Amino acid sequence: MPLPNLPWSTQYPGNQDTGVNAVDQMPTLQNDSSPGAYDGHRVLVDHVHALRNKLQSVALKVGDDVKVPVGSLVEIVDISSGDASQFRMVKRASAPTHQANKGFIYTREVGGRVELFYKDSNGSEVQLTNVGYLKTPITTKGDLLTRSAFGLDRLGLGLNGQVLTVDNAQTLGIKWAAAGGTDADAIHKSVRQEIHGLTEQGTPNIADVLVLEAYSEVIGTEWSKRKVTVHNLRQETNAAWLQGNLISSASPDPLDTLIWSGSQWQPQSGGSGTLDRMLILSDTSEFSEAGTSWDDKKEFEVVFDSTKPPTAWRFVAEVWCEGGNGTTDTAECRFECGSESFDQVTVTTTETTGGTVLFADLTITSAEPNNIVLDAAIALRVQPGSSGTAHVRYTDCYLIY
Repeated sequence: MPLPNLPWSTQYPGNQDTGVNAVDQMPTLQNDSSPGAYDGHRVLVDHVHALRNKLQSVALKVGDDVKVPVGSLVEIVDISSGDASQFRMVKRASAPTHQANKGFIYTREVGGRVELFYKDSNGSEVQLTNVGYLKTPITTKGDLLTRSAFGLDRLGLGLNGQVLTVDNAQTLGIKWAAAGGTDADAIHKSVRQEIHGLTEQGTPNIADVLVLEAYSEVIGTEWSKRKVTVHNLRQETNAAWLQGNLISSASPDPLDTLIWSGSQWQPQSGGSGTLDRMLILSDTSEFSEAGTSWDDKKEFEVVFDSTKPPTAWRFVAEVWCEGGNGTTDTAECRFECGSESFDQVTVTTTETTGGTVLFADLTITSAEPNNIVLDAAIALRVQPGSSGTAHVRYTDCYLIY
């Protein structure tokens, strides 16, 4: 690239500098690959060639031959005291095409604003700025900037009163959730208005809260309260406690038992309700008998040792007559008990299959003697005149008080 008619307004320093304006000495410069002895001062020629090569190098860097902006570098990089103070880029119409082993930083317009972008060698484009701020996933007041396993992400604002809670099952590992419960025995201060807003009740319910107010003239307007649940309090006049639970104030009768109603202990008359029997025998075995004579299928012994005498035996069993006529053929199962002579009670049925539970009570006419062995037996037969096979199973024996 020749540099014809090179303007020069300063002297070029050299050993043989004449002090004459360079324009007069070099009106035109042509390519000269073989300077001769009479081309001028040898040293001056060398200086001119070096200057020409340097200018051509600069021209190649900023000229159209390499398709970069022509002009001073000051138009691209502001220089202050020898250092760049800022770097200016003209917006692109579109993103550049990605290239292997290269990354691009550039600007282009988004919504009427010039924004900064980066594109990597795989073609992934990231917008770095947005309307004067760094570009992030958060978009709304109260958003939290966090990350998932894949990168930065947004956690939207929760509801009023919710707290931030760790939850590894969530994509982001955290979530907004309701605040945890408070300590029922905690002491809270400065809650005068809250205490005064509670309704006073003459008869508390099981889920009510007891509030103990305290006011101190020394502290001033500071109030405090302590919460306890009602089931820890006495609810009736002259009531007492058993294992931390309330005992009814009702007066018991002689021989009453104390039962748990679900909310308190209360007296109940003996021989009634749920505590009126004692299980003596329970057998799930199945026995059968085809004969019409009684055959003992189960025998056992029992000894009484109680100051409260029982009133009856209760015999409970599942009995049926297999293979018989359900109208006329009968199976019989007998329970008998006694020390010397036996008292007896019989369960009779014409059922042809199992499934029906029958019971009969054997009344004790006089008090059974204490510490005496009583023999008991369960016998089975087909009623005389009937056919089929008698069966019995699931036999229970109770003493009724």
